[in-house]
Amino acid sequence: MDKLLNSIFENKLILSIIVIVISIIIYGIFSKIVMRGQKSQKIKGKLDNRKTTYIRLLSSIIRYAFIIITLLIVLQINGVNITSMLAGVGILSVVIGLAVQDALKDIIMGANIITDNYFAVGDVIKYKEIEGKVIAFGLKTTKIQDIATGNIISITNRSITEAEKLSNKLYLNIPASYEVPGANIDKISNNIVNKIKETEHVQDCKYLGLSDFKDSNLDYKLEITYNPEYKYKVRRAAIQAIKEELDKNSIEIPYMQIDVHNKS
Repeated sequence: MDKLLNSIFENKLILSIIVIVISIIIYGIFSKIVMRGQKSQKIKGKLDNRKTTYIRLLSSIIRYAFIIITLLIVLQINGVNITSMLAGVGILSVVIGLAVQDALKDIIMGANIITDNYFAVGDVIKYKEIEGKVIAFGLKTTKIQDIATGNIISITNRSITEAEKLSNKLYLNIPASYEVPGANIDKISNNIVNKIKETEHVQDCKYLGLSDFKDSNLDYKLEITYNPEYKYKVRRAAIQAIKEELDKNSIEIPYMQIDVHNKS
């Protein structure tokens, strides 16, 4: 047994593999504990989006810590003088800083997102032309799922300043020609509002009245309170409700017309 242990400790490759395996096992146990705690808190209703974001960020930090510590131990086993290497960090700091400056920007911005409450896991944000639900948040990147296509996009945290958190309000117009009395639109608006309220993921709907004078029509505005994750589904259902009610009351949807006068 002693010979076996001695041979293992003398064989740097085997010892390195053992250290890596033990590190993976410990990290796996930690991950399971975190997941169980997360599920328990979710069942009790004590886990909101902000707490979920904190947990995922902490998990990301610990994962990187495990990787760094394991790497240092393996280097020490294989004869690399860690103390000397760390002492030389000051000399290489400028070079390393230039090499990892983008990564540092990501980490700093990730911390700002947490402290300033930009958004949390579960929120819907708009990044450039993409509107998506935040499904993962880490030290370097944020992952969002496009609510229009289902595609998953990874965004570096340093770019998050370009993102905006979507409101839970959706505004749609009921178009009507100038010939249609406003009282007629006011009457059918109740039916439209009630239909939209019955739509899944809609919390409320209000008729706000006349909102704009257009070239060929008047716009009457609706305010819909909904879950922004289902924006396109709710919007389609609301437009369908508007169209059905206009058709039912024989109110034509106006469109641009051009009058051409011919001089003979």
